[in-house]
Amino acid sequence: MHSGPTALQSGPRNSLSRPADVYSLVQYCTNPAMRTLPTQTRGSGGHSRFTFTSFSRTAIALLSFALSLSAAAKIKPQPPSHASSNIEISSTLADAIKAVEEVAADPILYGTYVYEHDKTLIGARQMDTSSAFGNDKPPGKVFYKVLDGVISPRHFKDTEDSGTITVRYVLRELTPATVTLRIDAVFIESARRAVHASQGAVESAEFGEVQQHLYRIQARAKEASDEALAEAAEQGNAEVRAQARQAHSAPMLAPEATPSVQEPVTTPSAPALLSTTAPAGSVTELEQRVNQLRHQVEARVKAPGAPLKSAPFHTATTIQSVPPNAEVAIVILTTYWYGVQTTDGHTGWIQRTQLEPLP
Repeated sequence: MHSGPTALQSGPRNSLSRPADVYSLVQYCTNPAMRTLPTQTRGSGGHSRFTFTSFSRTAIALLSFALSLSAAAKIKPQPPSHASSNIEISSTLADAIKAVEEVAADPILYGTYVYEHDKTLIGARQMDTSSAFGNDKPPGKVFYKVLDGVISPRHFKDTEDSGTITVRYVLRELTPATVTLRIDAVFIESARRAVHASQGAVESAEFGEVQQHLYRIQARAKEASDEALAEAAEQGNAEVRAQARQAHSAPMLAPEATPSVQEPVTTPSAPALLSTTAPAGSVTELEQRVNQLRHQVEARVKAPGAPLKSAPFHTATTIQSVPPNAEVAIVILTTYWYGVQTTDGHTGWIQRTQLEPLP
């Protein structure tokens, strides 16, 4: 006897007398309407009868898989887990904005590449907004650089497909002479929308470019200021020379000249005498000021030397080794690093503890 109602058939072996499937409403499933016997039975006459396994479990599994695919298709890019840091820079906000704008508008995306024989990625463009970082909206002035159609770029985690690289620059003013800069980079696949965090090379290289542009901007501003000072000093010297010539020509005036005209010419006033002695004092003060500034903006490398880094990170690429006692010009000041320029024209970063003031 069977435990549940069955439909048994007997008769000759032919296609019209195949044993019917045996169903049960009491086994294996919570829904009685979807229960079947999961075993193979034999009918009368030795015929094999095959029963169905529980298709409810299969249906549930297929439904779960379909829902997971649907949910995966709706996943939005999230901010990368890469630990970026805010770097403090001695600069006005206006100069820093100009430097970042120049780098963001640069069609070259630095710090990554696709092919070993050509390690330059060209075709990037500046963008005002981007959804690559999800809901992460940091305060400050934000800029974006975007490059589409990149195939498995280097220095991003586990890249295997084509997608878009997005670089974000965030500037924030701390004081009128100090700003912080944060740079983030992320690669998002075009098909699966998978997010790949940067390993830090892009941020370091892009920051190095910002540093170079900022140095040039500040150097041009300093050059313009020096020219203005030199022009003002030259103009002052010309006025002094004119007063001196006027004083030397006074005794040659005709004796019959009226006192009202002759007196101010033959007897220079006190301010005129003071202005005559001003150039010597101005030059001395200027030399002293230049010497003070030189000690403020220059430093010397301590023994046994120091590595010149491409960015203010211990893991950043070493540009070159600077020998001990070498003098460097300080371009950018941060809490733990100095942005410097060497005597041979290389710019980079050296830790503050590896430098000392000039003697």
